[in-house]
Amino acid sequence: MELKKLGERIYQLRTAAGLSQGDLADRLDVSRQSVSKWETGAAIPDLERLMGLCDLFGVTLDALTGRTATQGGGKAEAFTPFPATPAVSQTKVVGYILLAVSLLGSLLLTLIQLYHLLLVVALPVLLCSVLCLALPRRAGYWCLWVVWLAMEFMLVFGVSLVTGAWLFPGFAAVLLVIIGVAAWRSFRDVTVTVSWRRGLWLATGWIGYIALTAGLIYWVYHYGFVGGVFDLLVYYGVSAVMTGLLAILFTYTMCFVRSRIHRKNT
Repeated sequence: MELKKLGERIYQLRTAAGLSQGDLADRLDVSRQSVSKWETGAAIPDLERLMGLCDLFGVTLDALTGRTATQGGGKAEAFTPFPATPAVSQTKVVGYILLAVSLLGSLLLTLIQLYHLLLVVALPVLLCSVLCLALPRRAGYWCLWVVWLAMEFMLVFGVSLVTGAWLFPGFAAVLLVIIGVAAWRSFRDVTVTVSWRRGLWLATGWIGYIALTAGLIYWVYHYGFVGGVFDLLVYYGVSAVMTGLLAILFTYTMCFVRSRIHRKNT
């Protein structure tokens, strides 16, 4: 079979199904780069992946590989892709379920006036649903940072400021290890430019984040919070921004280190 024609067929079927290269890679448990190589004719899927493509797109192996010639040496007929029904990824299905749960939970918690649980439970579930719908490729990884945000808020306001300050480092260390493993796996096909200048900017970012965190801790310990709904919203908003900054720094650092190791090995 011609690799270029096979690649064109995979591309046609993938786009007809409304899938990105990342979505298809997730379905077949391969990297996005592998799908890209298939479509450009640089590589060919193994038999297991070929059968997986047939099952996913609802076509026969002959149709996928272009073996449409009649027996007896007849000329091959022009390939016409089978119409494919646009597929909804499993991640997006989870996103819709989480969205429904968060909205119903918010309504219930509002009716019984448990406003604190709106921030601890309902809002994190809502954020996870948005991530699943907007970023299905790595939604699970980014949802771990939502768990980080919810844990921070719960330890600070669920127990006490002092007790939470003692408990948070231990929980944070364990969760960072889990997030690190997830980042190493989720971004295995992502490479970034490695240079001393980028490394300097990355170090500056970490220094700025640590300084900003120290300033916020100083403010909380010396001025504290009244504890009203407005103060809780302000604290949650600031925590969300800080968590977002940490997620970006942490993720880029993992990609930077991985790219540096890869360049050194090659």
